[in-house]
Amino acid sequence: MAKMIKQLNSQFDSLNNPVQIKKSKIPVILRPAAVLNWLFYLIWTFDRRTADEGHTPFTDQIGKQFFGKNFTFRSRLDDPDLEASKFLNGGIPAENIDWIVNGVLKNMSATRFYAKKNDLKALRPYNIIVEGGDTTEQEMMKMVDRGVIINNFWYIRPTDRKIGEWTGLTRDGVLYFEDGKIQKSVTNFRWNEILHDATKRILAMGPSIQQEYYAKVPTLLIDDFNFVDVTTF
Repeated sequence: MAKMIKQLNSQFDSLNNPVQIKKSKIPVILRPAAVLNWLFYLIWTFDRRTADEGHTPFTDQIGKQFFGKNFTFRSRLDDPDLEASKFLNGGIPAENIDWIVNGVLKNMSATRFYAKKNDLKALRPYNIIVEGGDTTEQEMMKMVDRGVIINNFWYIRPTDRKIGEWTGLTRDGVLYFEDGKIQKSVTNFRWNEILHDATKRILAMGPSIQQEYYAKVPTLLIDDFNFVDVTTF
């Protein structure tokens, strides 16, 4: 609880008198709310049919190392903290699913119709569990020379669905850190990223914590996050 209060205080501080810094590729610490919003759009493209038809970057990637080696994403019925129903929409039985394990793409979503037509399992992510690590935010700040802490994202939109590139804006305050310490609050950024490629640049993870009734995600330290513009606010 003390850590959460400290993080909230820093989030409030980041809203006061932000200054502009130059757009660049820079290390970022994504706090859990930002990670979940970012991951939600990655999952949105996680459809077997559109992949099979060649419309997403996941075509012919099942069983291959497609994400960062320290990135694992699962859905679990037996997690006591997260909501999970034994049946999904359309009467599909829910089960424990490994979607990505150590960067290897294991499964993708499929509707009941498409699964039956192609002899697949009908699957859907009913909750989101991203495995974390044990690195604190303070330790992350000391792992790189400088960077920014992102509290959340919004206005996330696709720029190229076939390669999996998205753009979005930061929100709820941005903090600039250098030499292991927070130095100042800065204005918001627009970013462009190929989301699955960004997982290959994960340098460290915090513990996975509950962010919503359906999700547990960690804080992530990601290298060279691609900021393409800055705002005045």
